[in-house]
Amino acid sequence: MPKKAWLEKFRQQITEKLGEEKAAQILACVEGAESLPVTGKARCIAEAIKRLEFCADERLLAGVLHGCACDFP
Repeated sequence: MPKKAWLEKFRQQITEKLGEEKAAQILACVEGAESLPVTGKARCIAEAIKRLEFCADERLLAGVLHGCACDFP
């Protein structure tokens, strides 16, 4: 099974934990971010994380970010 890109994991975690409507609001700032240079993508992701902080408590925020972690053998 191919590994998912971090941003796709982030989308999936937010959608699973907060629902489609809230996820769309949080993730609106990352639409098209995959095609941006690394620094542009990082700014978009930072903005999405800030939006998530306003919608979630620390436990939920940690759960979302933990779910995005990469697996290393």
